[in-house]
Amino acid sequence: MPDDDVLAHALGIARLVPDGEGRTVPGAAFAPALVADGGDALAQMLRLLGRDPAWAPDEA
Repeated sequence: MPDDDVLAHALGIARLVPDGEGRTVPGAAFAPALVADGGDALAQMLRLLGRDPAWAPDEA
């Protein structure tokens, strides 16, 4: 797990990534931002970038 300083900087950068229609086109780097319901800095950053912090790969 990254340290708090790294997460704080990464969260600040994630807040600068534009949200909107551009995130819904094929090949977009990020999905639309998810509604944040709190959580730590990593969870907030992932939601801002359209990722679910609870996601895990399927067990094969």
